[in-house]
Amino acid sequence: DISNIQPKNIKSKHVYIILAHDNTIKIGITSNFDRRVNQIKNSSGKDIVDFIFTDKLYNAYNIEQFLLAYFDDYRINGEWLQGVSFDVVVKKLNNVISKYYLNDMTLEDNKIKLIEIK
Repeated sequence: DISNIQPKNIKSKHVYIILAHDNTIKIGITSNFDRRVNQIKNSSGKDIVDFIFTDKLYNAYNIEQFLLAYFDDYRINGEWLQGVSFDVVVKKLNNVISKYYLNDMTLEDNKIKLIEIK
């Protein structure tokens, strides 16, 4: 259940979705998005053409695992997907976050921002 809050000693992380030039998509988590993008470019040799990432979330790992399981039919290598559109994967991430965080969301500079409802 992705709604479980992880213990406070577990660092929160960003959930990200990256679209490469060959229309493959990577779902992952990281504590430093810019560094991770550079690592992915260097290790995969792929050019990144679009991306989105969340604010840091305590249950980022659970969300990542849920998304990977949900899109399992499209997995080609680890956390890489092929045959599904970037927009569909982003929409599913938005749905998961809105369901479990009960927040309004905005998209600003390719970052999903969570806005608390008061």
